Amino acid sequence: MSHRERRSKSDASPWTIADRPGHRRSWLLAVLALALVFQSACGPGSVAPEVDPEEIDREVRLLLEQWVDAFETREPSAVEEVLSDRPGFVWLEDGEVRYPDRQSILSALAGFPPNLAAIYELDGIEVSPVGDQHAWARMSTRTRIEQDGVVVSAFDGVVTMLVERSSGAWRIAAAHTSNRRPR
Repeated sequence: MSHRERRSKSDASPWTIADRPGHRRSWLLAVLALALVFQSACGPGSVAPEVDPEEIDREVRLLLEQWVDAFETREPSAVEEVLSDRPGFVWLEDGEVRYPDRQSILSALAGFPPNLAAIYELDGIEVSPVGDQHAWARMSTRTRIEQDGVVVSAFDGVVTMLVERSSGAWRIAAAHTSNRRPR
């Protein structure tokens, strides 16, 4: 039994929209129209800048250094500088929303006791550009929590970030952290 025969027994209509007379031409015209729009937006006359993966890699790595410095010092203006203020910002931990917005991170950092320090080490940083305005950054982390100079906790983790360039500066638009677990 052919596919069409099987479908005709289970469906009220044995025809797909593309099989109906005149609809193939409509679909073809729609596809051609989309192709023309895409071509005109991205063709030789386009003003879209070239993506330079090495430059994006360098700039995102600088952002990551700023992020570490901002979170270690807990300086509110430095934290604000590295985190996007756009709606939709979110920070996940182990797959669940931990900080739904930038302000919740600022509040959490402000709540740390002054004699408690977090020290972050990043390793294995990989930056993958997604166009010229966005990139994924993935890395391993080693976090030490010190109280009055004594390590009270240390753990390894992984971080994935979506970063965006806005007004000429790179910022973290979303992030996911999780503890490294043996597999």
